[in-house]
Amino acid sequence: MEPQSIDERLTRLTERHESLTHTVELMAYGLLELQAESKQTRKSLDDLAKVLGQLLPGIASNQDRLLAIVENHEQRLNVLEAK
Repeated sequence: MEPQSIDERLTRLTERHESLTHTVELMAYGLLELQAESKQTRKSLDDLAKVLGQLLPGIASNQDRLLAIVENHEQRLNVLEAK
């Protein structure tokens, strides 16, 4: 293999530099897209947390009512079984 001339080496180096520059530009663009998606995901999660915060008290209240119903039925069954 013959040694490369200075012009050949410069051409090769320029091509590599352009390729690396293109890669960095693509990575920067990808990063911007990820940041935008991350912001949207964060907003969606915040919205979901608000909805869950509104629903949880109702769920807890319904759970307490259901537990009271179950306890009443158990007491009735115990009374009926005792007879």
